Amino acid sequence: MPAVASVSLSYATGPVVVFEALLRTLKALRWTVRERTERRVVVRSGFSIRSWGEEITVDVLARPSGGTRVKAESRILVGLWDWGKNRSNLARLTKALDTEIARVRH
Repeated sequence: MPAVASVSLSYATGPVVVFEALLRTLKALRWTVRERTERRVVVRSGFSIRSWGEEITVDVLARPSGGTRVKAESRILVGLWDWGKNRSNLARLTKALDTEIARVRH
């Protein structure tokens, strides 16, 4: 398994709403925010039996045609193999963020 995984998501909702939803999502996932700007959040997941933790970088970008693009990348902090943990992190993030965005839109 590679030591890095990435995903790109699109939402019809504007970037401010998506970024606020992202912050709530990260808090719910209990990931530690290490760095935050207007468009980017860098978080760390916790230590587990499968890894020493991962760093997840999420960028929230306005699309020229409207809506928002979210790019996320997960990388392990120590080691060469992630044993599927990076993809698992991104799947958890995607599911939780999709749920939060749907909740906000209704």
